Amino acid sequence: MRILLVEDEMAIARFITEGLEEEGFSVDVAHNGKDGLRLALDDSSMYDLILLDWMLPGMSGIEICRAIRREDPRIPILFLTARDTVDDVVFGLETGANDYLRKPFAFEELLAGYGYCCEPPKGFVMSLQCGTLSWMWRRTRSPGPERR
Repeated sequence: MRILLVEDEMAIARFITEGLEEEGFSVDVAHNGKDGLRLALDDSSMYDLILLDWMLPGMSGIEICRAIRREDPRIPILFLTARDTVDDVVFGLETGANDYLRKPFAFEELLAGYGYCCEPPKGFVMSLQCGTLSWMWRRTRSPGPERR
C-alpha cells in the first residue's frame, strides 16, 4: 500500500510517516504543494491514498485536491488539517476529499480514516466483466474487535 503524505510541518510529517511505516505502509512525503501535486499526478507513483494538508507553501491542499480530482476521481484523499470549523470540513469534502481529519489527532484516528477511505464496506461485493468472462469478489474479512 503506497501513501503520499503532503505535509509542510516536518515534525508532523515524521510522526505520521514513522507510524504508517510501522503499520506496513510505504510512504512518500512532499513538504510543499507543488511537489505534492507533481508526485500525486506522476503516472509512475500510483498512490493508494493521499494524505493532504490544507495550508501548504506553493499551492494549497484545496488546489491539489481539485487538480487530482480532474485527473483521477478514484484516488482516495484524506485531509489532515488545522482548519477545523464545520464550514472548513464541508468545503474540504465538497472539494473532493473522501474524509477530513482535524489536527491535532490521535494516530488511531488516522488509521480509522484510512479504513473508511480505502476499504470496501462490510459485505461489499465487487464484480468485473470482460467480454464473456466475469469475476466476483466478496469481502470476507472480519470487522475487527467489538467496541463497547
